[in-house]
Amino acid sequence: MQVKLKPGQEMEICVLFFELCFERNSYSEHLGHITQIFCQLNRFLIGPLEKLFVDTYNIVNSFDTIKLHNIAKYFAQLLYSDVISWKVLSAIQLDEVETTASTADFVKHLFLELYEHMGQKQLNERVEDPSLKNAFEGIFFGNKHYNPHFSIELFSSIGLVGLIDTFENSLIF
Repeated sequence: MQVKLKPGQEMEICVLFFELCFERNSYSEHLGHITQIFCQLNRFLIGPLEKLFVDTYNIVNSFDTIKLHNIAKYFAQLLYSDVISWKVLSAIQLDEVETTASTADFVKHLFLELYEHMGQKQLNERVEDPSLKNAFEGIFFGNKHYNPHFSIELFSSIGLVGLIDTFENSLIF
């Protein structure tokens, strides 16, 4: 609590938390709790963490499976505890062209972790939230084209196809 960050050091702290995920053979929720406490003490860490999510999603192809799963669980914890904004999910574009095995695996583990900790009802409420419509469009409709086939297959493979129906229903209103 006595850490005094100088301007520009915020990203260094965020990268430190991120790298701690890499050092472990399995994810520890303690890291997410520590990150949450740091963010409550210093709100300036939130922006760099959100940037780190976007940057990480763009390079998940370079991670081995354990690291990828740990990072997905870490970011899921930051999302379900509302440390970072759900709007970071707009970085995800699921479709046959842009999605790799690694990005699909990241998304699967991210959403399984969200489901496990939030439950179906709370997760559906997030998906239905009109203020987050843009955050979920790329996940459920790829590159702004209405062809949810790829997302349906991905979410069906993990038992969460109901999220697609929830998102489609939220568009009607």
